[in-house]
Amino acid sequence: MKDITPLMNTYRECSRNLWNAYFSLREFTWDLHDDYESIRKLLFEALVVNELDLHEEYSEHETVHPPVLKVVPDATSVPILSVDWLF
Repeated sequence: MKDITPLMNTYRECSRNLWNAYFSLREFTWDLHDDYESIRKLLFEALVVNELDLHEEYSEHETVHPPVLKVVPDATSVPILSVDWLF
């Protein structure tokens, strides 16, 4: 199993910086949130999925992609975080 921690850290830093520097400065609307979520999904594809070459794992015609990442905690206790952004 490949450790993708550096890829995920790059993605998280990029996503966080995008929100903090550009989106959070504007008046919040749900349209703004939806736009950011769309961009964040594209960032994940570009910075994580493309680097792992996971596109071959599923057919273009499948509506639900099979899980391609598995989180393996390296501590005895791990706080719960929302991961609804993965796909």
